[in-house]
Amino acid sequence: MGFKKKESGVWVPSHLDQFELGEAISVGDWNVGPGGGRFIPMVRSELTLAGRLQAIRDAGATHIEFHSTEAPAKELKKIKQIVTDLGLNVGMVTANLFKGRPKYANGNFGHPDPKIRALAVKDTKEYINFGVAIGAPVYVYWNGSNGLRVRQGVPYTDLIKWTADSINQILHWMWDTHKENSLAFAIENKPNEPTQWSYPETAGDVIQICQMVDEPVRHLVGGNPEVCHEIMSGSNYALTLARLHVMGKLFHVHLNGATGKQMFDEDLPFGAGDVMTALETVWQLKELKYRGLVGFDVQPRPTDTDAQYAESVKQSIGRFHNLLGAITDLSDPDRRRFLGYQAKGNNAEIDKFFFDLLTGN
Repeated sequence: MGFKKKESGVWVPSHLDQFELGEAISVGDWNVGPGGGRFIPMVRSELTLAGRLQAIRDAGATHIEFHSTEAPAKELKKIKQIVTDLGLNVGMVTANLFKGRPKYANGNFGHPDPKIRALAVKDTKEYINFGVAIGAPVYVYWNGSNGLRVRQGVPYTDLIKWTADSINQILHWMWDTHKENSLAFAIENKPNEPTQWSYPETAGDVIQICQMVDEPVRHLVGGNPEVCHEIMSGSNYALTLARLHVMGKLFHVHLNGATGKQMFDEDLPFGAGDVMTALETVWQLKELKYRGLVGFDVQPRPTDTDAQYAESVKQSIGRFHNLLGAITDLSDPDRRRFLGYQAKGNNAEIDKFFFDLLTGN
């Protein structure tokens, strides 16, 4: 899909005006798995890559997203065939700069060792090549281990500059190598976990990086905000969507749910924990006339069985479409009434309007 040049001469990601809202649903391959972790044993049987992708497709997805761990670049031909056979498309790819690589324990693009920063840049380039070859429109950089384990663990100004410089190097290489076939480079911020303080922490940090890279490649970089990450930082997700949209930097989205606890990334099904956030998210995407991929990053519940491998995905997609349907079905008089409440600052009626919309009253 790559980039296209508008009449104004500005390059923009092609995929951002390709779909009607909700038409293209993108789900991570890692969103169906056997479970397990520090406190929970594996509770489901392992599935093959084809089995995982089929479960995600059957849950309602049209596009798949890959980490380099689940989909190694060296297996491109095999992976592409599985995706094609299942009638899916690849929506996003991202290199693993956070897990299973001890060298990245203290950071990646902002690591104090220039050799580790160079390795992170190299791994990213290799997986961008994979993304171009498999037809993905988006590359996501999630900060992961980038940041601080302890106060002053990395010089703060250097952390910011090194991170931006690493991304700048990648963008120049990508544009020189792939030109208009380049992937939209979307930065996914998160305030903490696995680090104590992560960078980029907020959407403001993402915009900061976008402004720090060189102007000739600035069009290549934007954001991929996630619901849980914004809740962790105490931000309003719909407002973050607007922040990035106003700057022309809303390149992708990751939707999920959270209870509102700000300490860790829950990755609950979309709408779980805080259904009003889910409603406002869909409302805002429609208000912004967002026409990109709608991505979900949700995990199975620890109690889900083999028969419920993709239940969190299925429920998330279903809730998104249900909320979108309720918003789309609003009558013109109802919309005018809502705009009147906004114009007059009638917060009580605005609050009631959304609650009634949610409950069908």
